[in-house]
Amino acid sequence: MRLAEMDTCSITDLRRNPSARVEQVRRSGHPLLITRRGTPIAVLMSIEQYAAAFREHDRQDYRCYLEEKYR
Repeated sequence: MRLAEMDTCSITDLRRNPSARVEQVRRSGHPLLITRRGTPIAVLMSIEQYAAAFREHDRQDYRCYLEEKYR
């Protein structure tokens, strides 16, 4: 998902309503872009999204390793 397509929330709103924002991420299945003064600073995502991102990252690292090893 691209940053422009993500739901956003200010750091102030996250500080005031952390449970609501976590529930929003859990229910929607989409990450939440956290901003400070309109600038993206962080992403809140479900544990499932986080795990999937790392699985994909590990696969890419392994492919790069194999490409380097067998050149």
